[in-house]
Amino acid sequence: PSLSPTLSPTTSPTINPTISPQPSSSPSYTPSNTVSPTDEPSHSPTDDPTGNPTYIPTTPSPSYFPTITATPTPSNTVAPTSIPNGAAYYKGFEQGDFPFVLEQGDPEWTTLNNDNAGLVWDITTDEVSSGVYSLRSPVLYNVGGTPGSASVTLNTPSWTPGQLRFMLLASIKMPLDSFDFFVDGNLINTVGDAMTDFVEIVLELYPGQHTIDFVYNFNPLTIPGANLPPLEAYPDRTGAVFIDDFYFLPTSTPAGATYYNGFENVAFPQSYLEWATTNSDNLDLVWNITAGVANSGVYSVRSPVLETEAKTSAKATLTLITDANGAAGTMHYSVLASVELPFDNFELFVDGNSRGRINTAMTEFDERVAPVGPGGHIFEFVYSFNPNNFPPESFPQPTSFPDRVGIVYIDDVFFVPNVASNP
Repeated sequence: PSLSPTLSPTTSPTINPTISPQPSSSPSYTPSNTVSPTDEPSHSPTDDPTGNPTYIPTTPSPSYFPTITATPTPSNTVAPTSIPNGAAYYKGFEQGDFPFVLEQGDPEWTTLNNDNAGLVWDITTDEVSSGVYSLRSPVLYNVGGTPGSASVTLNTPSWTPGQLRFMLLASIKMPLDSFDFFVDGNLINTVGDAMTDFVEIVLELYPGQHTIDFVYNFNPLTIPGANLPPLEAYPDRTGAVFIDDFYFLPTSTPAGATYYNGFENVAFPQSYLEWATTNSDNLDLVWNITAGVANSGVYSVRSPVLETEAKTSAKATLTLITDANGAAGTMHYSVLASVELPFDNFELFVDGNSRGRINTAMTEFDERVAPVGPGGHIFEFVYSFNPNNFPPESFPQPTSFPDRVGIVYIDDVFFVPNVASNP
């Protein structure tokens, strides 16, 4: 899987953190190639009572807005804050010590600094999202500019698919410092701009055990100390990262499905490592997430607008690559193709073979299926403008097709393996 350092809009209405995509030093990990995400395609709108959390899916990436309680609110008690409805695991760091004395069934937390065993993550009362305590990175700043990093790791048990949510306050600034987080060795995000308040991060997890690494880096670009900017250049930076209020929210799956994606995460396609989108003629005109038109939930994936005054032929492709060890079964997807020849059309290809074409405008979503044999497969959802290379003067007036808007929407993609019949 490829690495994707991005960050989407955050929960907090008071800030809009940006991301520094510069590479940073990080531990060596072995990526996981398992592809078995699951989730349930709800067929009624879903709510997001916490506002607009930052959705950061992992490999592969089921996506669905579950109904949960609001983000935990500040408290003056040492006791844990209220556990969100449906959460199978919650850690608010209110034990006041770290690493924790493990309770039965508790995931294992560890912290590491290969250069200085005394400078590791620890419990603090300096900044909290709720309660009294949070987890804080160490101070690694030094006038000589010697690079350093300290990690805290959560090793989960074997969980069902779901969302791991936590609150993050990264008061850092590139090039002085950065914050990375990894899931199973895959870099999910690099934060390089100072936050001023906690924001909620959501990691979509597929079934199984996972290793979640949070890494604070000082001088990740190894700039000579004399060339580093002075501390006073960044008044909002304190040089620390705080994390709080971890909880895991399981999600269910459609009957028999081993993969589901409803595209309810706003970072696309970089956060969906099994998906890609391409346009050989214009890298900016590709498929992307959109809100307001969906078969279920809030979001779907939509094609770009490819029509130009010159009526030049163009196409944009949305690609799903499945597990090489996958079983035989049926891929389901919901499509709304507002197309009309000779202007445009939509076509699905599986392993290079056409498996369905839409040439006339649809007005609502329809579920389509594509049976496949065992093994890995490449599904290509292709929107084409002027696929037959009509000259501009031959096109009819757009008013001839009042239902056409020249866009295709894809939603609720899921795979159901075949069930062997009893002899």
